[in-house]
Amino acid sequence: MKSRSSQQLERALSSRTTLSVLSLCAAFAIPCLTTACGGADSEPESSAAANVDEGDSHDESQTKTPPGAAGSQTGGAAGAAGSSSNHGTGGAAGTGAGGAAGSAGNAAGGTGGGAAGGAAGADPGTAGGGGWGGDTGDLHAGAPAECQKPIVPGLNEDWDAYGMKRSFYVDFPTNTSIPPALVFSFHGFGDNPTSWRKGLALDPNADPGFPLIVVTPESTHLQPINLGNVPQGLDWDLANGGHEYENRDVALVQSVLGCLKKQNGVDVNRIYSLGFSAGSVFSALLHSRFQHDFAAIVAMSGMWFNDPAQRKLINPLIPLNFAWDGLDPQFGGNVLLSHGGPSDAIVIMGVKVVSIEDSANAAFPFLSAGGRTVVDCPHNGGHTLPSTVSRQQIVGFMKAHKRGQPSPYLSGGLDAGLGSACSLREPQ
Repeated sequence: MKSRSSQQLERALSSRTTLSVLSLCAAFAIPCLTTACGGADSEPESSAAANVDEGDSHDESQTKTPPGAAGSQTGGAAGAAGSSSNHGTGGAAGTGAGGAAGSAGNAAGGTGGGAAGGAAGADPGTAGGGGWGGDTGDLHAGAPAECQKPIVPGLNEDWDAYGMKRSFYVDFPTNTSIPPALVFSFHGFGDNPTSWRKGLALDPNADPGFPLIVVTPESTHLQPINLGNVPQGLDWDLANGGHEYENRDVALVQSVLGCLKKQNGVDVNRIYSLGFSAGSVFSALLHSRFQHDFAAIVAMSGMWFNDPAQRKLINPLIPLNFAWDGLDPQFGGNVLLSHGGPSDAIVIMGVKVVSIEDSANAAFPFLSAGGRTVVDCPHNGGHTLPSTVSRQQIVGFMKAHKRGQPSPYLSGGLDAGLGSACSLREPQ
């Protein structure tokens, strides 16, 4: 793996550093770094947290084998799903009648069998289907098999990750009879894990049948400019998003995940990410980088920097140089996305820099084309957590989604609670 070049990013800033910093800070409604930025959007994101309602798909192991060639006769029944973490690819349909069934996809997601035998006929055969298997992807491949020390309830400090000492809170469920789900919860820029955890108050026992471990990390407080060898970011490392890049916060997530799998037997099919503003952007980064491993994410007032349409919405003077993996439709995925209406927008001295509301509207076709099922939860609270979606409903959304399975909402619709505040946007 390689690190991003700080010199390249510094050259991108050049003589417009001050304007760029102000614009990018404002683009996420974060506390100003200088007094030149003003307005209501300059309040710390920790104040927004209190408003919540009570009520890689590109590494070699994920590459698909080409489908089997068409047989000279009709393939009969569909080929079975591949049994690995990759989608198995079925054999192509034959041109005749009376052929044998296509064979199962192999463990590497290989080809289905071609058709054979029988006299020619007019009816086409059925191609073998692909499918999810049980293996996990790169998120787990990069996670340690052992704990460096026990993870305890509450604050964990001096945790080694990426050559740094990190800290995070953990809230454990009381039900230990079944493997727990796991959610990583990321605060916004300028906030801290203590206030974010208190304001969000996500209950690990909200659903006794769905025990949930909640991990709330502290960032390394990265800034939207490069300082020496420190990467560009918004508290979280947002620049080094692609799977080929080292990322300090990805390393923390993998390290904590590995230990909780060993210590608490985490259900690998029920791993989630949640965040607000810059924390939402980091959740989107994880969702893009580890497309086979996250069952769902909750993205509140954030953006996807692998979508050109969303990047075009930001003031062109802002030197964003974020490299993320694209979305691969074969992996699907599930997103609860909230956005705060016309006032969920960033304005500097009367000039709009970026609209998070417009970004959400741009995200819908992007996510649909990427095979994602989206629960769209609009509100009119501006750049804050949605008052229309309760914490219990957030937990219910996560419970409804399991890694590698289509959203149950596609066949059964949204439940009554979400259906009153949100709408379903189906994948292409």
